[in-house]
Amino acid sequence: MIAPVADLLRMKLTSYRLKDRVDIQDPDSVGLITPEIESELPKALLDRLVEIRASE
Repeated sequence: MIAPVADLLRMKLTSYRLKDRVDIQDPDSVGLITPEIESELPKALLDRLVEIRASE
């Protein structure tokens, strides 16, 4: 069974361990985290995503 990208992203951003932050970088770098997925994130999780992107 495969989790949808949006669900996986929420889970990883909620846990926010180093491993989770690194796991977000690959799908983000190939465009799997779309603007539609981003628009559904609560502000706190979106802020974490922005922080991950800034650290790359």
